[in-house]
Amino acid sequence: MATGQLTGYPTNVIQGTSGNDRLNGSRRDETILGLGGNDTLRGGGGNDVLIGGPGDDLYIVDGSDTVIEDPDAGNDTVIASVSWTLGEAIENLTLAGATAIDGTGNALDNTLRGNRANNVLRGEAGDDVILGGAGDDLLFGGDGDDVLNGGPGNDFLTGGSGNDVYIVDSIGDITSEAAAGGRDWVQSSISWTLSEEIEDLTLVGSAAIDGTGNALDNSITGNAAANLLWGGDGDDILTGEDGADQLLGEAGDDTLNGGDGNDTLTGGTGQDQLIGGAGQDRFLLTSRRRQDADTIVDFDAKDDTIGISLLAFELDGQAGKPLDPSLFRLGTRAATATDRFIYNRNTGALLFDADGAGGSAQVQIAQLANQAQLSSSQLVWVA
Repeated sequence: MATGQLTGYPTNVIQGTSGNDRLNGSRRDETILGLGGNDTLRGGGGNDVLIGGPGDDLYIVDGSDTVIEDPDAGNDTVIASVSWTLGEAIENLTLAGATAIDGTGNALDNTLRGNRANNVLRGEAGDDVILGGAGDDLLFGGDGDDVLNGGPGNDFLTGGSGNDVYIVDSIGDITSEAAAGGRDWVQSSISWTLSEEIEDLTLVGSAAIDGTGNALDNSITGNAAANLLWGGDGDDILTGEDGADQLLGEAGDDTLNGGDGNDTLTGGTGQDQLIGGAGQDRFLLTSRRRQDADTIVDFDAKDDTIGISLLAFELDGQAGKPLDPSLFRLGTRAATATDRFIYNRNTGALLFDADGAGGSAQVQIAQLANQAQLSSSQLVWVA
């Protein structure tokens, strides 16, 4: 933009070059032109107009300044010590200082950064990255697929429409999503329970923390430590990663994958898929109903065990001890009055018969997908 075209702007002009310039205003009202290059423009104490031109420009502003950018003229950033709303064609905003000020984006894909105080940051449209910094911040993603990270402090995060990512690190953080607001994901370095309308959870860091789902179909993934992952209602996917994990699907037809480590997998109600992975795993059966029969995908006769709930099966036994051999039979049906658990090696079906060779019908309680070898010593009572 030539000097002769600056109608309506301050007549005191500071003009850069086609290179990378650092241009500082004074106390007067000035027009500062960056021209080409990646420029830094600081308004100073007056009511200034800052025009970066082509290049990736940095604007340092206070409340009396105006920033003007042409579309597709680089990736530009405003550093503001007052509440600020990004104008068109400017991508990034950083709040400076320690005052509680606010920042608002535009229709572009913005990166908004708070300061050390309590900030309100609004992404508006676009796929935004919103970083709260220190303080108790309010982060609003708006439209688009946004990433919201409150940082230290007790923050409120709401993504709006789109598939949003929430990064949380404080028990005082709150995540909020509307119904039909996309498929959303929390990454947490602390134990976390998914709030309504958020589908996915990943535990990060190295601490032994826990993750809990909600009524939706959740995907919950642990970290390298020992985690408790609880699916809740819905058809959930629980993945243990490393560590000696406890995975509980609860209601729904769930898929549980222990990963590495000595894991305990409990499908709960529903017909679940149980994958132990590496390590000495235990698959816990807590229902004698046919509709709750789980599939154990990778039972290893050398390392794994199947836990039988004393409460659910209403038999005498001692928690932690293996099943009495008299209660177990290989075959297709009970042959004696004491046969309660029948394993069909040909099909991999594990059956329960409440009265042995009596008149009650046997019920399938699990399916070993690999038709692994199974004996009474691998069935262990659990409380």
